[in-house]
Amino acid sequence: MWPFLIPILFVLTIAALVIWQIRLFFRREAFIRTFVLPKGLYDNLRAKHPALSLKECQLVARGLRQFFLTHLKSGRKHVAMPSQVVDDLWHEFILYTRNYQQFCDKAFERFFHHTPAAVMGAPAGRTMLASGAAGGMPAVKRTSMRAAPPACRSCLPWIPSSTFPTAIAMHRIAQRSASKPPPLA
Repeated sequence: MWPFLIPILFVLTIAALVIWQIRLFFRREAFIRTFVLPKGLYDNLRAKHPALSLKECQLVARGLRQFFLTHLKSGRKHVAMPSQVVDDLWHEFILYTRNYQQFCDKAFERFFHHTPAAVMGAPAGRTMLASGAAGGMPAVKRTSMRAAPPACRSCLPWIPSSTFPTAIAMHRIAQRSASKPPPLA
């Protein structure tokens, strides 16, 4: 009787650990999707990018959440930033040190340090997913692109199709933000 019980207990223990890990992953993913960003974060972003509307700031925040989810799903490896405006929002979030620390603890079990693209070895202006192994980041398989205007396609050829619509919208926001002068007070 005992010789059969040990392998069964071993298999049940492994199954319980796998189920626990899966549940933990989905809890972290849900936390990232529902975390409320600190008050004042959009105001700070709009100070740097005055042309952004509230809706556009929310779109940028969605891009930041997608970046965090990609980091989580990659096994917490370095992944590239989807756009400069998302990176700017991340910088602002990091300045809310207690909120950011609590977010990282719940989302990743550890502090998620910001590593500039220059340190990771990515070519200037190409800090996205296409930098791949040559840029010091894990290579990401390219997926098919959805239809995009020629200007955006030439600027953003490295975005996977799953995040392409958001990336295009953020790219347009960044282009418009850079081309418009700040409003007069």
